[in-house]
Amino acid sequence: YPAHVSIKDGSFQFSNKSKLLYDSPLLKSMADASATSWSATSALQIESLEYKNSTFENSVLLSLNQPFNLELGLEGYKLDIQPTYVVLRANTPAGIRYGLQTIGQLLDATTDAKISCVTIVDFPRFSYRGMHLDVSRHFMPISLVYKLIDELERHKMNVFHWHLVDDQGW
Repeated sequence: YPAHVSIKDGSFQFSNKSKLLYDSPLLKSMADASATSWSATSALQIESLEYKNSTFENSVLLSLNQPFNLELGLEGYKLDIQPTYVVLRANTPAGIRYGLQTIGQLLDATTDAKISCVTIVDFPRFSYRGMHLDVSRHFMPISLVYKLIDELERHKMNVFHWHLVDDQGW
């Protein structure tokens, strides 16, 4: 569960005019990937653009905190969904990635590309969140490994321990 959730009235409606804005070049690849993913799941054409201090109405703004927010730490984020815009703030790109996963989960839960207004503050309780895969003794197809890594990201895990070889398997 998130560290803090505050539910508000209203909802944000994604449309073909919705944009995914980012304020740092570090966030470009994540913004592009999320816009592509959300467009595929919601049948909308969401565009990813660099934020140039203009209005961000009908947009999702990704912003790195300046100065550093001590409450959020390295992997935390604050997501503020309003009826006319969404703002996702974090101290690092890792926090932005986890916040984007949350927005994606909210979008997956709806059929009309509408997400409820809410403020979510979330940060991990444990620094090591991961999974171990032993392909040394139990061979698995590469497609399963890719799918597993995607699921780890979706669940905000940060470590993939891949046991490739062992004395018996070697």
